[in-house]
Amino acid sequence: MKATIIFIILFGLKTVSSFAQQPFQDSVMQLKNDSIAPKARFDQGKTNPPINPVHSPRLATWRSVLIPGWGQVYNKRYWKIPVIYVGAAGLIFGLTWNHQNYKEFKQIYTFLEDKDSSTVPVYQGNVLDSRYTNWAASNRDYFRKNRDMFAIGLGLLYILNIVDANVDAHLFEFNVNDDLSLRVEPKIFALNGIAYSGFGATLNIK
Repeated sequence: MKATIIFIILFGLKTVSSFAQQPFQDSVMQLKNDSIAPKARFDQGKTNPPINPVHSPRLATWRSVLIPGWGQVYNKRYWKIPVIYVGAAGLIFGLTWNHQNYKEFKQIYTFLEDKDSSTVPVYQGNVLDSRYTNWAASNRDYFRKNRDMFAIGLGLLYILNIVDANVDAHLFEFNVNDDLSLRVEPKIFALNGIAYSGFGATLNIK
């Protein structure tokens, strides 16, 4: 009988304990759910950080095609702009001067060849005759060749301006480290089993 009473008391304590623990566990679960919910709401309101625009070689190239030097402005290579325009000005001047001389000697040669006494060519105040025919032809060809060379140079400068803008745009975000170190120290060299002393230099490019 005594054992039965003890068993009933222990069973009752266990039941009360289980009921007492259940609300505590429910409150813990509720607390965990509530702590997660604000975080989920915060994540929904987050915005992605702004992305820096990529430097475009295509844009730099087309700008230099439209206006020489514009691509260099886009690449922030401002010092190249006066080089381009000073070079272009010199080439245009040379092309114009040679073209004017070419036209003058071409006309002189034409007057000497037409055998018309009414068209007497004059050069720097001197009246020319048939003896100057070869001279006029030689100068005509000379200035025409120089004019063509200046025109080719102007075209190459324009193309170089485009290529330069494209290359600079490709290397715009390239990390170039100028850390070059040179170390000179004594070394021991072995040749055919014989040791020799000397100095060695090591160049590190990082």
